[in-house]
This record gives sequence, structure tokens and C-alpha cells, in this order.
Amino acid sequence: MESHYCRANSSREYLNSDLSVSKMYFLHLQSLPEGYPKPSLSTYQRVFQSNNLSFHNPKKDQCSLCAMYKTGDVSVRYKLEGKFNKHTAEKNTVRQLKDRSKQRAHEDNTFLCASFDLQQVIYLPSSNESAVFYKRRLAVFNFTLYNIFNKDCFCYTWSEAESKRGSSEIATCVYNALQFYDSKEMKVASLFSDGCSGQNKNSIMATMLLYTVLHSKNLNEISLKFFETSHGQNEGDSVHSSISHAIKHAGNIFVPSQLCPIFKLARRQHPYNVYPLQYTDFLDFKTLSKELRILTVKKTDTGDSVKWTEIMEFKVSKNHAQQIFFRTSHLEDNFKVLSLKRLSTAELGKLVPNRLNNQPNKISEEKYSYLQSMCGRNSSHPSRRT
Repeated sequence: MESHYCRANSSREYLNSDLSVSKMYFLHLQSLPEGYPKPSLSTYQRVFQSNNLSFHNPKKDQCSLCAMYKTGDVSVRYKLEGKFNKHTAEKNTVRQLKDRSKQRAHEDNTFLCASFDLQQVIYLPSSNESAVFYKRRLAVFNFTLYNIFNKDCFCYTWSEAESKRGSSEIATCVYNALQFYDSKEMKVASLFSDGCSGQNKNSIMATMLLYTVLHSKNLNEISLKFFETSHGQNEGDSVHSSISHAIKHAGNIFVPSQLCPIFKLARRQHPYNVYPLQYTDFLDFKTLSKELRILTVKKTDTGDSVKWTEIMEFKVSKNHAQQIFFRTSHLEDNFKVLSLKRLSTAELGKLVPNRLNNQPNKISEEKYSYLQSMCGRNSSHPSRRT
């Protein structure tokens, strides 16, 4: 199983959490021919450990800085005190900003307050049948954007057979949701997310926000604030929890199309809005970012260096089409300005993102065979194979 992102560089391989060493040992004994010598459980455990295997067990991220400060001795706390105090202040401030945005959304029906996040990867087939435990499973992604005021939620779901889960895919999902709210005559959008640089905190997301506000009919301003590391307070987590619970009690699930009604009815009183995406639905905001030459701007208008990983908030405005405003701390009062001076407003308006994928995403032969058996697709379809 693939990791969400924290295990991306690990050499250890992870098996589904449905398994355990004792369960695998029992299945192994069942598979042995009659009369074949049976290894002991301790032997099986030793072989298992020698193969650098473990079980996928998603846990809530723990803040290493907070843990070090709370468990460290006096000298450690003294060294970390300044960093820890700023870290705590950033955490509290962004939560206060979210509360204010929620209150403003309550008072102003043209103001949107929403958070978004990518759920932990869902693997199919999902079944308690022992024959499924060792199959090459298909990764399914679910991106959620949650309206904090009225609790509406958009679920954009696709499998790895359609596209990857990169920054353009995430930006496309946010773009689609913002288009919907633009049609509902929202004028200002205040968004919140974690600060994962590979998906959210990057020039691709900033490009999408700028493109959206320039081509919107009603949206005049969009801001995106990032939670302090390991301290995300995302209301959308409740959506992920509800969906995980619904999947767990749904019985056998073999293909991605089975997930849509499960997602929708995971909250019966206020059903989620579920949109299955195909490879043709994703837009290439990465190439658009290169055309805008955002990354070539190394200095702000005041001469400060632009460090994307340190940015804590983006803001774009229809009235400032050639500028991206940002802050590197929620404690700052003023925005820094990144100007796209090489392009005129008219030139910016003509740039549009192309389609990200010309064909479905290539997957392994083993997973393709699974898709073929489950969906009955023609084995001569070359675009699905590696």
C-alpha cells in the first residue's frame, strides 16, 4: 500500500491493515499441500521481519516540536522555547482567523469559508475474503472541500487508473468547487488547508487561484491560509471519518463506481455531493504556471526573497490581476507582493489551462489484470498498461 505522503521515501513496504502476522500465518498453513511440513509461528514471524514488511496503520500526525518541548528536560526546553512559542502563536492565530471567517460567512451570504483536504488513499478491492488480501489493490483518491458555514461538502473522487494525485489534480478540484460558488454569487472566498508543499503550498495552486479570480463572474477575492504544521483543524476530517466508517460496513467493494453511493450516503441527513472524475476532467495548471513565469520571480516588490515553502497565506484579487499577495506568518499584518510584470492584464486573460491528461494513467500489469477481470475491459487497451 502507498502512503498518504509521510511514508513516501520509506524503503519499508506496507500491507493492508486488515492483515496481521497471525492471520497471514493461518492463511499460509491453509495454502500448504497436505503432508507438507508446517513452520512454527516464530519462524514465520522471523521471515516476515526479514523482508522489511509492516502493516499500514494510518495515525494522526504528531507534532515533533510539541512532543520534544513537552518531554524534554530543562535544557531542551530552553533551546526550543522561542521556536515553540512562535509555533504555538501561529497555531492559535490561524484557528482564530478561521473562526472569524466562519462568523463573517454567517453574517454575509456572499462570503465563503471552506477547508479542503485529500483523504487517506482508499484501496480496492475491499473485502474480508482471504483471496483478496494478497491482490494488487487499486488506489482510489477522494478530495473533499467542506463549507464550514452550511456544512455542504464536495467529494471529488478518481482512481489511479484515471490520473495521479499531484498538484494539478488537487488544483482542478478546488477550481471546480470555486466555479460552483461563483455561480452562487459568492464574492469573497476564504480557504484553509494543510501546508503540504507537494499538493497545496506551491506555485501551481497560486496560479489556479489567480486564474479563477480573473475568469470569475462574481468572485473578486480569494485567500488560502495554511494551518501550522501538524496542527490542522479541518472540519473536513469528519467527512473522511464518516466515509471510512461507511466503507468499513459496506461489505465487499470491488470497483470505484461502487464508492459513489457509499460516499453520498455516509451522511444521510445532509448527503455529500459526490463527483467522480475521469482523466479528461483534470486541467494542467502546472504548465500554466510556467507560462505565467511565476517561479522566475525571485524577489518581492520590496526586494525580499520569495520562499514558497515558508508562505502561510496566498491572496489574489480581480483588482490586482498582475499580483499575488502572500504572508510568511499569520502574525504579520502586511502582505508581501509578487508581481508578474512580464505579462499585461490582457495577456493574462488569454492564458488558459490545457487538459492535463491525453490518456488514462498507466498502471501496473497486475492491477490492469484486476481491472480487466472486475470490469470486463478489453485486454488490448494499451493505455492502461505500463
